[in-house]
Amino acid sequence: MKRGSLDDLRRVPFWSRTLGWLSIFGWLIFVIAAVVFNYAKPERNTILTEIFGISVRDYWQITLGDLFVILLIIGLCVSL
Repeated sequence: MKRGSLDDLRRVPFWSRTLGWLSIFGWLIFVIAAVVFNYAKPERNTILTEIFGISVRDYWQITLGDLFVILLIIGLCVSL
């Protein structure tokens, strides 16, 4: 069994480094898309909102919905 030197460990191939950065970027896009989805979706109507007469939004935020779709497309491109 051949043992590599410390210099071999320090020299990471270009494609390994590129794929590592792309995976980090992909996860970052995914987390941002999840946060945008949370703010874009309609609010839930609960018992407390009915008791106190609080109005809730029952529609999607259009601009955040569009941003969510764009982030999903970017994430798809990074994954491919």
